[in-house]
Amino acid sequence: MHGRDCGALIRHIHCAMQKNANNELRAEDLTFAQVHLLFTLKSLAGKDCPMKELERKMGVAQSTTAGLVKRCGEKGLIDCFEDPSDRRVKLVRITEKGLLVCEDTEFKIRRSEERLVKNLSQDERDVLINLLQKVYSAVSQPE
Repeated sequence: MHGRDCGALIRHIHCAMQKNANNELRAEDLTFAQVHLLFTLKSLAGKDCPMKELERKMGVAQSTTAGLVKRCGEKGLIDCFEDPSDRRVKLVRITEKGLLVCEDTEFKIRRSEERLVKNLSQDERDVLINLLQKVYSAVSQPE
């Protein structure tokens, strides 16, 4: 890897942050992916979310979503049930226990974010966010 390859650097940053998050969350028997699921459901303001929609919102495969839902359900962090109007559709909802986990992990997320940009001035942080938004916009557009 060349030191100026943007994609490789972004990947290394992502992997390092995910590793640090998983190490911090291990004490609560959680993973970064499980917390991501909880925050995704929390953002829906208590509404039931179809599994297909959850896959799309999280940007992960059906099998990954199913595994996350199963493990979080076993921990009582979410409820998963059939849609009463269409039994083929599985709905997911965050529980009160899941909301408490979100509250408890929010501080850790903010601390991790601060660690990410601790060597940057406020102006540099603003520029970084702006550039990352432009990069994300470019890669998320279909060709």
